[in-house]
Amino acid sequence: MKLRSISHGSSAAVLLALLVNVLVFWGLVFPAQEAMRRAIDERELALGFVQQIENENTLLAELVQGFTARTDRQGDLRYINTYYEILDVRAGRSPAPEGADPMLYWRERMRVQAPVAPRSGASGPMLERMTRLGFAPDELAAAGRVLAAAQYMQELEKVAMAATQGLFDTTTGDFTDDGRPDLHFAFDLVRSREYEDRRLMLTEAVGELRGQVRARTDAAIGAAREKLATGIQVAVGVNAALALLFYGVLSVQRRRVLEPIRMLSAVAGRIAEGDYDARTPRHARGVDELVRLGAALDAMANRFQADIAAREQTGRELKLARDEANEATEAKSRFVRNMSHEMRTPMNTIVLGLTHLSLQTDLSAEQRDFVDKAQAASRMMLALINDVLDFSKIEAGRMVIESARFSVEEVVAQAIELVRQPAQHKEIELLCDWADPTLLAERGTLRGDALRLQQILANLLSNAVKFTPRGQVRLTLDSVPRADESTVELQLRVEDTGIGMTAEQVQGLFREFVQADVSTTRHFGGTGLGLAITRRLVELMGGTIEVRSEPGVGSRFEVRVTLPRERAAQARPPTPEAAASRVLVVDDQQDTRLVMLGQLHTLGVGSSGRLAAARDATQAVALAEDAARAGRPFDRVLLDWMLPDADGAAVLQRLRELNPAARICIVSAYGTDEIRQQARALGADGFIAKPVLPEDLRRLFRPAERTPAPAPPSAGLAGLRVLLVEDHALNQELAASLLRRRGAEVVIADNGLVALETLAARGPEAFDVVLMDVQMPVLDGLEATRRLRREARFDTLPVLAMTAHALDEERRRCLAAGMQGHIAKPLDVAALEAALAPLRPAAGVPPPAPPATAALPPLPSLDTGRALRQFDGNVALYRRTLLAFAAEYGDGLAAWAAWLDAPDWTALRRAAHTLQGLAGTIGAVALREHALALEQAAAKQEAAAARAALLPLGDTLGRVITEIDAALAAPPPWMAGVPSTPPPGPAVTPAQALHRLHELLEADDSDAIDWFQQQRPALQAALAAPAMRHLTQAMSALDFDAALAALRLAGPGGGQDER
Repeated sequence: MKLRSISHGSSAAVLLALLVNVLVFWGLVFPAQEAMRRAIDERELALGFVQQIENENTLLAELVQGFTARTDRQGDLRYINTYYEILDVRAGRSPAPEGADPMLYWRERMRVQAPVAPRSGASGPMLERMTRLGFAPDELAAAGRVLAAAQYMQELEKVAMAATQGLFDTTTGDFTDDGRPDLHFAFDLVRSREYEDRRLMLTEAVGELRGQVRARTDAAIGAAREKLATGIQVAVGVNAALALLFYGVLSVQRRRVLEPIRMLSAVAGRIAEGDYDARTPRHARGVDELVRLGAALDAMANRFQADIAAREQTGRELKLARDEANEATEAKSRFVRNMSHEMRTPMNTIVLGLTHLSLQTDLSAEQRDFVDKAQAASRMMLALINDVLDFSKIEAGRMVIESARFSVEEVVAQAIELVRQPAQHKEIELLCDWADPTLLAERGTLRGDALRLQQILANLLSNAVKFTPRGQVRLTLDSVPRADESTVELQLRVEDTGIGMTAEQVQGLFREFVQADVSTTRHFGGTGLGLAITRRLVELMGGTIEVRSEPGVGSRFEVRVTLPRERAAQARPPTPEAAASRVLVVDDQQDTRLVMLGQLHTLGVGSSGRLAAARDATQAVALAEDAARAGRPFDRVLLDWMLPDADGAAVLQRLRELNPAARICIVSAYGTDEIRQQARALGADGFIAKPVLPEDLRRLFRPAERTPAPAPPSAGLAGLRVLLVEDHALNQELAASLLRRRGAEVVIADNGLVALETLAARGPEAFDVVLMDVQMPVLDGLEATRRLRREARFDTLPVLAMTAHALDEERRRCLAAGMQGHIAKPLDVAALEAALAPLRPAAGVPPPAPPATAALPPLPSLDTGRALRQFDGNVALYRRTLLAFAAEYGDGLAAWAAWLDAPDWTALRRAAHTLQGLAGTIGAVALREHALALEQAAAKQEAAAARAALLPLGDTLGRVITEIDAALAAPPPWMAGVPSTPPPGPAVTPAQALHRLHELLEADDSDAIDWFQQQRPALQAALAAPAMRHLTQAMSALDFDAALAALRLAGPGGGQDER
């Protein structure tokens, strides 16, 4: 069966049902309904006519009775006239009144004397009108009897009316023309028994007529109702038969259409959800179209299964290939990291090692030139290695963007400093334009990764310098206006006048290991990673980078990155001297002049004085002469050393002649020592290397300060005993040379195993520090440190790691192994000395002999003078006693409270006695008094007094222990390199410091070390003295678990309620 057949059959059934219903209703129901309506109308009309007759009879009686009751004769005509008019209408002599209620007309006729509007209603005798209205013959006969009864009653009424007019002789009973009116007779006659009998006969006749009319009309209505009921019954039967027909049609539709569609929908839904085993049921018998649709669904599912099976096979192959590729990538990443370490090691030796040491020796000019070139080439090689390492870190997902407060100006200055020398070497003009002056003020302090932002700027600037043979490189710093004032969208533009690029070259610009033009690789050098790394860093910071370039014109790189804004330090207003300065800027480059003038204006220089600019020497001299003649010579001159019409020396001499008091500063893109010396010899007051930065100008206009006396020469590392554990011979030579030149004693071990053997043979007292390379053959530095820490005698021996891995995880691994610090390779001489200087023994630099009390730091709670007299001036013994006292009572007096609660008066009294004696020995006067009060209360067994004495005793003891620990407890060696002051930013509350330390310790984060050192005052305010002491001991031992335990024992409030 086809879907078309079911559709046609359904349509035919619907049309048939409509046609049959129309025929039934049109042939039966509607005619019966119309007949019933007519019967009801006829009933209402007939009964209304009968009611009108009855109303007229009543009105006639009222007229007669009213007429006979009148004592005056003025209104009689209204009654009698109305009476006879009604009789004329009944007789057909005049038309009936119009309207549904004729009685209203007759009442109005009685009321007024003037004639009313003529009547235009039905005319003819009453029986004739009733015949026209369809009254039945028997009803007409009854109506005749009504007229006869009315006539019979009217005979008395006419006699009564004639008697009132003197037209009836009451004695003879005949009508007369000259009789006397007899009102009483008339009045009594129409109210007599005879009159009422005749009136009753009339009423009965009317009732008979009404009954006949009602019977006839009821029968007509009943017949019409039966006919209507028959029609309705026929319609119901027909529709019941049609309902069966519809049910059959719907059943066919459900079996052949709806049910198969539901099954197909369910199968399609399962296929959509991924169940490709779903198939259409074989028993589903639908129309041909649905059968074909089910077959198509089955075929589609079969095709899906085949495709998925093929795809799964391909996926398994791809997963296998991806796993192999990931393993290869990880192997390459490990190889790159390890190779970077291995390559950095000899490069460190060459760059900052042997070449650095060689340049400090006596060399001929030719030798020094060779070493300089070797050092330059080595630095270039080291930069390439750094690029490869950075790229490998990004590829491995190990590049983490930090978030810290920084100054935009400082980041820019550091980036420019990195490219200043290459730009000077190529004689390229560097410009730094602060298009948004607020970046030097209230919007110049942001939060982000300053190091990576500096790297982005340095890469873009060095790339611009590299590909610019001549001309200038311009860095513009701007910001995009934003509705959100809590962030700043920083805009960095680097523009150059270099070789430029085509559109095709720009498209491949940010690809790894690719340069815009392959031919430039040999000419310009590089790996092609710099810009790729720059783009990756910008994307990691959530920013964008765009480039525009034109061959032969130059390129423009623009970086946009949005960073949170930090509260900036209050900027210093310009000094009155700087604001009143008259400054002349002399430079042949217009852009340079505008940039310097803009920076001076931003800094407030010359705001109440004058700012002028000259493009060459001639204009500069002319402006200086005009100013001198006007009596307002220039106070300051920023003079470019290379001018088109004269050299800087000649202009400097001429300006000095015009104004000897002027302060002249040389500005030059060529910062060679010869130019500096020549300018200084000619009387220049300063020298600024291009590009001119805001800090250069601030320093120039800062009030002159007294030059501090030179610091005494550093004692270096004299007396420091170092065990150097390093496997590479060159590194051994470099590190040993650097250390020995600074007075250190160095013993070398080739690997970790040799280091352990050396330490086991000589003991922990033989060395002050161990410098341990991490990656070594035989036994690496981490395992060697772990084995070393297993022996308790080496617990206090500092071990510092040396590694080229610049990753935070490497530092954490070193600390976890038991090392106290980290020195990055290549070795930086200043950083190396700063890390090792705190470990130098005191004997290395003998201090002057101080008085006895001067050797002790301030201890406010102790009378150290009195105590030293008791110790016979032995400061060392006093120190040891104080430390022993702090160790014994560092846990507080929690046990004493338990003795008081028990109570155990003997134990409490003995403990208080011991404490008051020790307090007197060490000079803790207040502590001794509180302990003595507790002892006395315990002796008397007075609980209230004892509790009152225990509280201040605990407070005072905690204060004394805190002072001793802070003043005398030697910090572990690893704390020497950790800053002890909080970083810039909002102050941290004690609760915040405690909460953050708890988070870092739970995460096993090495930043907990820095946080503990920097926030020690806040932590001391948050913790009770015993808890703080336990925490300090645990942190000194780098035992994070013990530190967490100390915090948990202190409780949520930090243990401030402990006693």
